[in-house]
Amino acid sequence: MKKRLPLLALMAVMAASLFGLYGCGGGPSVEEQIKTDLTSQFDRVNADDSELMDSLDEVAGEEIEQLGISSKDFMASYLDGFAYEVGEITVDEEAGTAVAKVSITIKSMADIMTNFQTAFTERLGSMDLASMTEAELYEEGGKILLEVTDAAEPKGSEIEMGYTKNEDGEWEVDDSAEAALMGAMMA
Repeated sequence: MKKRLPLLALMAVMAASLFGLYGCGGGPSVEEQIKTDLTSQFDRVNADDSELMDSLDEVAGEEIEQLGISSKDFMASYLDGFAYEVGEITVDEEAGTAVAKVSITIKSMADIMTNFQTAFTERLGSMDLASMTEAELYEEGGKILLEVTDAAEPKGSEIEMGYTKNEDGEWEVDDSAEAALMGAMMA
């Protein structure tokens, strides 16, 4: 295959679209606001969320479809077993910072990529490549990708999501949230 699979691009869009978060204003306690914010965002993590799927399709839809699969099918397989739990939230009002501990269970993209490379290489060894078109080779890669993703077991990770109080007194998720989520997805 000439092109790299767009899995990292899919992950980056997923992480970025989740944490282009809305600020938390007045009313309930800061802890309650942050928990509500995180819950509303993590509840969107499924293949039925049209906004999330549209974002993924914009970045990698064409490449995924070249593999003979859809972004939705891949994400449904990848997110099978996804779970989260918002844990302790520590707030330092004076410093204007907060940290929420979140337990995430998700399939490891690193394991999926490693297993895909192994399975694809093994399958190539048993195929008559001279009789295959490039499109057939890509479609075989798509089948293998879904097989490997379906077979992957979700793993648990603990991440910390930082929040900062902005000039308007609203609590917003830090830029580090995307990196924390990407780390959990690769674990």
